[in-house]
Amino acid sequence: MLVPRSISKHGAALPIVGLCILAITLRLCSTLTLNHYYGIVGYESDRLTIQQSLLQQVERYQRVESSMITARSLPVVSLDSVLAGTTQSISDLEVKAPDDADQVRPLFERYAADLRAEAELIGSGRIDEAIAFRETGSLASGSAIHERLTSLRDASSARKANAKRKVRFMLIVPTAFGSVFVCTVFIIYDQRRKQAYSLVAAQETRFRSLIQQSTDIVVVADIHGAITYATPAAEQAFGQSAAHLRNTDLADFVVPDDRAALTDLILETIARDGQPSRGEVRFVVGNRVPRTMEATAVNLIENEAVQGIVITAHDITERKMLLESLRHQAHHDSLTGLPNRVVLEDRLDCAILQAQRTGTPTSVLFIDLDDFKLVNDRDGHAMGDELLVAAAAKLRETLRMDDTLARIGGDEFVVLLDGMDRDYAVRVAERLAEALAGLPVRDRTYAQCASIGITVIRDGELSADIVLKHADSAMYAVKATGKTGWHVFGEPVPGLVSVA
Repeated sequence: MLVPRSISKHGAALPIVGLCILAITLRLCSTLTLNHYYGIVGYESDRLTIQQSLLQQVERYQRVESSMITARSLPVVSLDSVLAGTTQSISDLEVKAPDDADQVRPLFERYAADLRAEAELIGSGRIDEAIAFRETGSLASGSAIHERLTSLRDASSARKANAKRKVRFMLIVPTAFGSVFVCTVFIIYDQRRKQAYSLVAAQETRFRSLIQQSTDIVVVADIHGAITYATPAAEQAFGQSAAHLRNTDLADFVVPDDRAALTDLILETIARDGQPSRGEVRFVVGNRVPRTMEATAVNLIENEAVQGIVITAHDITERKMLLESLRHQAHHDSLTGLPNRVVLEDRLDCAILQAQRTGTPTSVLFIDLDDFKLVNDRDGHAMGDELLVAAAAKLRETLRMDDTLARIGGDEFVVLLDGMDRDYAVRVAERLAEALAGLPVRDRTYAQCASIGITVIRDGELSADIVLKHADSAMYAVKATGKTGWHVFGEPVPGLVSVA
């Protein structure tokens, strides 16, 4: 099932993008703040290290001083060499914490001076004076620098502890927010996903219902024409279940003469890339009777939900038959089935053009059944219609397949003998008159007579109407002299030949 892009894009994208921007902003701020507090922790750690070193050195000086008083003699190591290490530590402190160095240096210089003075007194043997000086000098200055270093160390420890607390806080807050962010994004996405899937499921249910109820044949085929999916209408039309139709060649259900048309339709559809292609194909369905289908094919091979060519076939057999019937009625006589005046005039025009280009003569015979009205009056119009049908059949049997026989109204027929001259037309007229002499209708035989007018097209300068008028005039010349026979237009009336 595919989620519609509009839902997935606009439904969840905007809140997620907003939360992402907020998360990135907070993460950037927290990173900068963390870096600041990490710097404080490192700075105070270095500061504490130097302060602790100075405290240890002061305590060492105090021990040296006590040993001098107790031993009443100078230390084995010179006092200046002992004080040199402290001088270096104060220089390091000045680099890391200038403010602390400014506070410690005067106190240390006073303490060093007191120690040197006390050492001079001891060195000169004035022990009592050294002890008295110690009470008021070196002990006081040593305690002062010890207290100041302790105070600075405690302050640095407090700042370091505070910075560590801030670091822990800054680590916890983004983690907590990240958890909230992930949960929020998941909830929003899950809600939108459920909505999208619900909508798609409803659309698919509706589409499936429409497809299942459709009377049109719908199949999905691969590029080779093998069926991969078939609707119930296709199953019913082809007389096989969907399982049996799967992987069956669609061409197996097509009339052999139309299989090439189906192949062309599939190839055209593949080439058009998503644009529908249409064509007419005759399928063999149900009772193995060919049915004409209007096939529409769409290339959905790239669509993951389809992966094939969708072919929809709509039965247009009845429509084609109706159109063919209407076309036949428009060009044929409804009673006899012969071509009507429209077809006759069209073929006459072609014959006239042919005569004009090549000079080949064409003959036209105008046939009128004599005394036909008496048949209608005496035997009824139904019998008259059957007589006309019998006359048309006899005339058709007598003529060649290439000859045109048309009924242009009532009891009038016209014969077009394409490419035939006057003598041939006369022989045909005689045969037609003989054929009409015995027309079996029901249980009777009619000896029907006819008047036949003949005209010959030679130069092609006449129109179809003029040609028919000439033939009609020749036919009336026969009737004027007693009916039953033939006459050629343009020849003297004595040329009339009676067929008795």
